[in-house]
Amino acid sequence: MMGFLKRLSGGNTGLELIDSELGKFDNNYFKVEHITWIGSAVLFGNSIELLMDGNPETLSQNQKQIVLNALASEDLLKSESYIAISKEYGNADMKLTSLDEQLMVKAITSNENEFESLIQFKNAA
Repeated sequence: MMGFLKRLSGGNTGLELIDSELGKFDNNYFKVEHITWIGSAVLFGNSIELLMDGNPETLSQNQKQIVLNALASEDLLKSESYIAISKEYGNADMKLTSLDEQLMVKAITSNENEFESLIQFKNAA
């Protein structure tokens, strides 16, 4: 079985899921059939949040695979992010000197087709 489900102790109504590949996910707000799980991973040397849909017992397998592929392709993700962000900087008449120095990924969310990354200026963290 991919993971297991348990009630958190101390009267908390949240759920916890342990995925064999992505680790621990929590959720304090859920509907019976649909849950958005919140986990964490390391990307570009920083801890980030992972947000994926699922049910009380498992993550969406399609979303999980999309996120695993993104995490496994860190170099490609960094270069594609740099290109996309450089275009945005150019439109704002700003200079992007270094993705690592100026920006950091805070979270990755996924739907059934793709993932999105939430990027933040480091001085705003």
